[in-house]
Amino acid sequence: MQRMRDKKIWLYLIITLVVVNAAIAIFSLSHAMGFSFGHILFIPIIFTAFFYPRRGVLFALILGTLYVLINAVFVHDPLAWSRVFLEFALYVGIGGILSLFSENLVEEKDRYLSIFDTSEAAILLISRETHQILESNPRFASLIGGPKAELKGAPVSRFWQGEEPFESFLDRILPDRPVVDYESRLRARDGTIRHVLISGRLANQDVVVLTLIDISERKKAQIALERSEERYRNVVEDQTEFISRFRPDGTYVFANEAYLRYFGLNRQEIIGKKFAPALFPEDQERIQAHISSLTRENTAATIEHRIVMPDGSVRWQQWSDRAIFDDTGRLVEYQSVGRDITANKQAEEALAKSEEKFRTVVENVPDLILVHRDGIILYINPAAAQVMEYTPEEMLNTHFTGYIAPEYLSRVVAAMQKRMAGELIEPYEIEVIAKSGVHRTVLVSGSRIDYAGGPASLNVLTDLTERIRYENSLRTSLREKEVLLKEVHHRVKNNMQVICSLLSLQANSIQDPTDLVYFQECERRVRAMALVHEKLYQSRDLSEVSARDYLGSLVNDLVTTYSLAAEIRIQLEIEEIPLTLDMAIPCGLIVNELVTNTLKYAFKGRNRGVLTVGMARVPEHRYTLTVQDDGVGFPPGLDLSTAETLGLKLVWVLSHQLDGDVRVESGSGTRFVITFPDKVR
Repeated sequence: MQRMRDKKIWLYLIITLVVVNAAIAIFSLSHAMGFSFGHILFIPIIFTAFFYPRRGVLFALILGTLYVLINAVFVHDPLAWSRVFLEFALYVGIGGILSLFSENLVEEKDRYLSIFDTSEAAILLISRETHQILESNPRFASLIGGPKAELKGAPVSRFWQGEEPFESFLDRILPDRPVVDYESRLRARDGTIRHVLISGRLANQDVVVLTLIDISERKKAQIALERSEERYRNVVEDQTEFISRFRPDGTYVFANEAYLRYFGLNRQEIIGKKFAPALFPEDQERIQAHISSLTRENTAATIEHRIVMPDGSVRWQQWSDRAIFDDTGRLVEYQSVGRDITANKQAEEALAKSEEKFRTVVENVPDLILVHRDGIILYINPAAAQVMEYTPEEMLNTHFTGYIAPEYLSRVVAAMQKRMAGELIEPYEIEVIAKSGVHRTVLVSGSRIDYAGGPASLNVLTDLTERIRYENSLRTSLREKEVLLKEVHHRVKNNMQVICSLLSLQANSIQDPTDLVYFQECERRVRAMALVHEKLYQSRDLSEVSARDYLGSLVNDLVTTYSLAAEIRIQLEIEEIPLTLDMAIPCGLIVNELVTNTLKYAFKGRNRGVLTVGMARVPEHRYTLTVQDDGVGFPPGLDLSTAETLGLKLVWVLSHQLDGDVRVESGSGTRFVITFPDKVR
């Protein structure tokens, strides 16, 4: 209501200012004073934009129009109208800008007033000098009890019931150090004591802002909890089980006598302090996961684990742990009830070890294991029953010969009789018949044992059915892949021969002798690679070719290609060495380049000559590839790494592709020696 009255006062003032300003403007213009005092109209525009921001623009527009109309009546000078319209624009512009700022300011003020009035926390603005309440929100009035208006100007000391005076509390609040969560008490109007958490900070040098949260109900719950704990202590103190309570950080708040005796502690050593037994290393991660599993939805869980006692002995314990949460969902404490179960664990481990030998060896193996006496089955493991498509109960006390294929029955009976007589029987294969009639191939081995008070036959049957089926499938697949791989090599060879034919056809149309040589050399290189695939296609082993067969054929093809005037004797000193595809192609290209070079240049001006191509194994798992002639030789100081011809460059590159090195010897002829490992990376 007060705000409404204030707004009406400003409305009357604005109307008065508009009337006065209009009168002044009319008077000045009607008496030809030469100016209309238009700037004084900014005053009502500013007031309207500030107090009525949503109407500021409209008001400025109306007032500006009024100003234009007044000037239209009294001003007849066209030059003066520019000033009139400029002032009109200023009215509207200033009114719009101020309205925008004022509206944002009003919204911000309303937002903070809404927060102040609707906050669940009590909020006070207090004079730092007089300690009087300057302003309070409805929540504080509800907390104290009474109208909000009566609280304004009241001293805080009227309600303060803290352990220290209110003045001392205010001294705690410094400009750079506010007070947070200070616990105190206030007396309400009806005399009730309210427990509150107070946070305070300086708004400025004269005003302190206090925020108060009512924790009276929490305090009552805390007192009730303390009383309950007292009763709890009386009940559990004499228990033989270990009982303790500790906070999430490991600080103990309670431990009964049994707990203290077990760990050799007194109450002063543990209460209010952190304590953790020496956990067995292998159990630590599991214990941590157990504690982490305790949530509001799953507050209790049990775990068994080991600890290491001060004397070094390892003890087993069983703990039932419970997480305790407060009303807000915050984890408050853990409660643990435990006992020593070492004796039980030792008995369990001894029993488990005795059973493990039988269970691990017999029941978990995939082999079929059965024990029979005079053919009557006394024991059969789950794997055997599963393979035979029966349950163990269905096969017990039946005669084992009922599961043997008829054609193997006499052999099985004879082997059983010999085994029971003490003879050693070698494993043998038979077929057994499953419940569905399916025949399965098994490998039978066995021995005589004592079982259930008498002699019996222990038989182990290894199911070979899937292995035999897999081997047959593998053989079929291998044959298919061999056919496919042969076809691949055959097609690659054919494609390369097509390339050779195309190069040969193109060469027929080349007139330049140099270009023709390039085409012919390229064709020979492709033929050398095609020959590898031809040999692989013809080979039984599709992954390797014979060095003797491949390199020998390659050399003979090259000699046949060149029509030489000299009589050349070819010597092939190639060992029977298997070459993989990765080794055969580089070797073939090297031989192609070196033999071609020899046939073209080594025997010029001679009637005869000798060309030797060799390949041999040398120590350290390496091979040597040799091309030698007794021709004119290379000039001294030849370096293949800097050779300018493509052929010699290829020899250098391909040698390094084989992870090898190349050596050139020149004297009475030329000798190339390439040494490389028997496995190419």
